[in-house]
Amino acid sequence: MEIREATVADITAIVDIGHATWPETYRFAGPEYIAHGLATWWSPEAVDRSLRTTTVLVAVGDSGPIATGNIDLRGEIPII
Repeated sequence: MEIREATVADITAIVDIGHATWPETYRFAGPEYIAHGLATWWSPEAVDRSLRTTTVLVAVGDSGPIATGNIDLRGEIPII
């Protein structure tokens, strides 16, 4: 596995990762919260914006990106 900075070419894979993991991770919060999170954080537009404003990393396996993480250093306190 390789961990590298994400590029625009990774947007679809990152969106797919979010849509595969977000609903189960936040199932306890209910369907409205999940739908809002997917639209807010896991749309192609949101991922593109993150690529331009933060550091987005992907873990890449044999079949392509399999995980993603984000580091936002814009504020006083970094957010992972």
